[in-house]
Amino acid sequence: MNIRLHVSVTSVLLALVGCITSNDNGGNSSSTGTATVTGTISGQSFAPTDAISVNAATTSPPGSVGAVAITSQVGLCGRITSGQNSKNTQYLILVVGDYNTTTNITAAPSAPGTYTVYVSGQRPAQFAGAIYQRTDANCTVTSTLGATSGSVTITAASGGSFSGSFDFTLETGDHITGTFTSANCALLENVLDQTSQLQCH
Repeated sequence: MNIRLHVSVTSVLLALVGCITSNDNGGNSSSTGTATVTGTISGQSFAPTDAISVNAATTSPPGSVGAVAITSQVGLCGRITSGQNSKNTQYLILVVGDYNTTTNITAAPSAPGTYTVYVSGQRPAQFAGAIYQRTDANCTVTSTLGATSGSVTITAASGGSFSGSFDFTLETGDHITGTFTSANCALLENVLDQTSQLQCH
């Protein structure tokens, strides 16, 4: 799995989430959300203007996860629908899931809960992951940073849309917190699993 917004997820998040598979499940191209980010990342502030999400099917472990894309790009779902990548853009991708240790199946959140960042070892029953990336004027990724600790708190979950907050320490030692209310965007999943290839605009 790669996140190509142009956000390409590193092997850490890949191992955390499992392979995402395409499964169109709602939302529309005008879907938009809101988010806040407090703190700096490598000395730069992050002022998000949109937050979209999807319940994404996974294959390893099987099941689904909730994926939230917080971004400085306005109207991200519409741009994905039009096949457009985004220049000079910041992304924070959150992934959350409920893991059943007996069946080895994951499920996207359907109720409030607190999800702990999982990097290695035994996957917690409520796990999370996060990765930050930034693109330049050519839509080339110039920075990739994963969360090494922290949590995501989901306060509402419905039909692939999520509300909540997060508190992360990134691999640089940067500490960021924030909130989000995301809008479901089915085509986000096609970007996550690379079914959709976007062009730089």
